Amino acid sequence: QDGASIGAIAPPSASTAGTEGVDAPEGGHLDRERRLIAAARTALGRGDAAEAMAAVARHQQEFPRGSMSEERDALRVQALGAAGRTDDARRAFVAFEAAWPSSPLRSGLRRALGDQAAGGPR
Repeated sequence: QDGASIGAIAPPSASTAGTEGVDAPEGGHLDRERRLIAAARTALGRGDAAEAMAAVARHQQEFPRGSMSEERDALRVQALGAAGRTDDARRAFVAFEAAWPSSPLRSGLRRALGDQAAGGPR
């Protein structure tokens, strides 16, 4: 499985900016968060799941409860799917749903996972 359909979801860049309030970045930290999220998205866009996962991991390490954690967690699901790691992507999605039960990103991730399980659009 190539996971191409899973990488097609691009979470809005500011959908959760400042909503968590815990470990909220100040000044340059928010810029750093945005750069890491953008790097993950860019990598997914060019089909580089490994680089996307590396950017997600860097964000997790630097900003475990940062302002863009929801986007990071969605990108993790996408990157795992793009890498063909379907079972890991599904587990990451279950964790995403538990952490972000009202996220507008859930339905797109769910559709992408379903597409991938069915072979997805090519």
